[in-house]
Amino acid sequence: RLFVPVLREDCKLEPRLIAGIDRLRVLHAPIGPSADLDNAVMLRIAERLFLPDAKPVRTYAEFTRRVDKGWARLGDVSREVVDLFARVLEQRSQLESRLSDPKLPERWGLATRDAARQLADLTRPEFLLDTPWQALQHYPRFLRAIERRLERLRSPGVGVDPVQRDKELQAEVNRWEAAFIERATAHAEQRIDDPALTEFRWLIEELRVSLFAQELGTVVKISP
Repeated sequence: RLFVPVLREDCKLEPRLIAGIDRLRVLHAPIGPSADLDNAVMLRIAERLFLPDAKPVRTYAEFTRRVDKGWARLGDVSREVVDLFARVLEQRSQLESRLSDPKLPERWGLATRDAARQLADLTRPEFLLDTPWQALQHYPRFLRAIERRLERLRSPGVGVDPVQRDKELQAEVNRWEAAFIERATAHAEQRIDDPALTEFRWLIEELRVSLFAQELGTVVKISP
């Protein structure tokens, strides 16, 4: 947040001047107000530009060094942030339309409700701002995995009912999600911040990719 005024005052960078922002606002509208999107865009640009690593900035000298070093990448970083936001929001919009289609077979209900819950969890309000950048970069693949899951429900199974198979895979994921929620709830009550638990949360998304859309690949080898 301290770097954002630098963007505004020194570079005269305002959300309204960023290429593609109008399209982003339209795609973001079902999630929240445009002010939230503008805030996320500016903070993410500042984060990627001036804080590319986890090293803390504790002195004014280090602050100004980061500023001086970051300017050369402003154009590339701005495009990186806007392009990723646009891709994710576009996929979210398309998936929401597919999952709310009243013509979906009734027997898909368990799978589509789970997919809709996953989508809502991934794209909750403020997700563009508070999702770790490393995880956000994988959102296009996570969302594509939901699409592939729906496509497989439509595919004729060879000796296996695809809907029944999906139910079995979902039960496996739900087992780990329940374990995560139980631990996260306990940590919240005890005010524990555990980076390993955060990592585990994103490994569950990788497990979903592995089970429902293995052809998309995962960032690590993973199995239940």
